Amino acid sequence: LHVEYVKDENGEYLLDENGEKIPEGGGGGFSDADGWFYEFHPVTQEEVDRVEYLIDISVPASTRINDNVIKIITEEAAPFFKGQKTVDEVCDIIQSRLSIYMKE
Repeated sequence: LHVEYVKDENGEYLLDENGEKIPEGGGGGFSDADGWFYEFHPVTQEEVDRVEYLIDISVPASTRINDNVIKIITEEAAPFFKGQKTVDEVCDIIQSRLSIYMKE
């Protein structure tokens, strides 16, 4: 990974507010109407290495377990969205059912 940095008219590197060299063509951000802001920067070698490591150690999730868990959550969440149960009641029921499911 080779990164070029921004230089001024004298060939000196420009520095950001933290005293770090500013990568060329990188960085920026965007926001929405609610004031949420996301700032991005060019990827570093450390970030590339971290993502590659996570990919290397990742394993596929079992869809059978995920489908069953999603089914339990969906079934038990419905009364909350209909105003029939509180969020605490629904969470207790989901936790109980998932606990039983995981023991099986």
